[in-house]
Amino acid sequence: MRAPRTRHWPWIAVVVVAVAGAGGSLAYGRGGDGPAKADTGVAGRPVTREGIFQYTVNAVDCTTTCTVRITIKNLSDEPRKPGIAFARAFDPDGAVHLADAVASVRRGTHLFEDLGPRSEVTDNLFYAMPEIRYLELRETSESAGITVTL
Repeated sequence: MRAPRTRHWPWIAVVVVAVAGAGGSLAYGRGGDGPAKADTGVAGRPVTREGIFQYTVNAVDCTTTCTVRITIKNLSDEPRKPGIAFARAFDPDGAVHLADAVASVRRGTHLFEDLGPRSEVTDNLFYAMPEIRYLELRETSESAGITVTL
């Protein structure tokens, strides 16, 4: 008895369409004169990865705790809340620290509010650590992040 014949052409068609779509997306992706998309950055220069938010680390002041002055610009066409979870700080030993939410609320942060399309806000992030080696900024929770050396 002969085995039933399987049809491979539907799978081939799906692969061809997927590859063509990905290639077209890369070739004709979003244009514009926005900031360069990067995996790394330095303080004082705007950075973005997915083109949702643009971050500029303006200043870092560390004593027993650290305050990071940051400007965030909403590059999208809809209001978005930056929040504070987007920025993780790393100390000289490589330990990760999250921004202090209580300190942010007590000091009246605007990062929990909607940021209008193409608008920007400059505010502070607070960390309960004496020294920051670098920040990792994420535009979304799934983002690979941008490492900003300080």
